[in-house]
Amino acid sequence: MKQSVKSFTLLFFFCVSYFLLHAQQKHFIYVQSEDKQPFAVVLGGKVYSSSDYGYVIIPKLADGTYNFTVSFPMNKFPDQPFTCSV
Repeated sequence: MKQSVKSFTLLFFFCVSYFLLHAQQKHFIYVQSEDKQPFAVVLGGKVYSSSDYGYVIIPKLADGTYNFTVSFPMNKFPDQPFTCSV
């Protein structure tokens, strides 16, 4: 009897842990330019600058819809708005 209660408790703990961890998934958005052009992404008032290789990763995003703008230095190109669903 005690063994089955311990087994059930352990199984219950792992099931609850799985669902909590699964519900907290974090996602990211990867943006890359052609020809290694530098750029910046503005999302929620925060600016993410691209690397020297022309890409940026926006980390730790929860499920939802994100509106962001991609801008280039010296206004080489007009700002480009995007919407992305995660």
